[in-house]
Order: sequence, then structure tokens, then C-alpha cells
Amino acid sequence: MTNLKYVRGRNLEYLIKEKLEKEGYFVTRSAGSHGIDLVALGQSSPLCPRVKFISCKVGGYIRPDEKLDLVTLARTVGAEPLMTQKKNGRWELVRVA
Repeated sequence: MTNLKYVRGRNLEYLIKEKLEKEGYFVTRSAGSHGIDLVALGQSSPLCPRVKFISCKVGGYIRPDEKLDLVTLARTVGAEPLMTQKKNGRWELVRVA
């Protein structure tokens, strides 16, 4: 039997992945990551790529150790650390600080 929590998380990852791809990003999913679930690469100019590290959380909570890892790694490579949050019934990406 499949774990319902896993299925909900995976479905959220695919939803966000498709949304970002429609915005022109190349998105890769890291299955079973327990941290950075999606990496999105976009281009704002030829010499300045946009990079997003995304943690998809169905419950909207990110553990402090995961948050620290996400922010630290993002800063190291110049990426934007983001996580999912549901607002007014819609999933949005919010910056993690």
C-alpha cells in the first residue's frame, strides 16, 4: 500500500514543476530528497541564470535543520531558497529566510 503522505507530497512536487515549466524554467525533481525537492533553472539574461531551490511541504512546515540546509546551500550557489505554501486554496512559492 502506498503512503498517502508520500503521494500528496509527490503530487505537489509535480504540480509546482509543471507550473514553473510553463513559466519557462527547466525543472528537475529530486525524488526522496528530504530537503531540496525541485531545482528550477531560468534565464534572466545570457550571463545571469535564475536558480531556485524548492522544498515542497504539503503541511506548510519545514523543520529548522532542513530550513538551515536549504538556505545555506542556496546562498552558497546564489540560488533563491523557496518553499510551498497554500494561500486561498492555491499553492504558491514563498522565500525562505
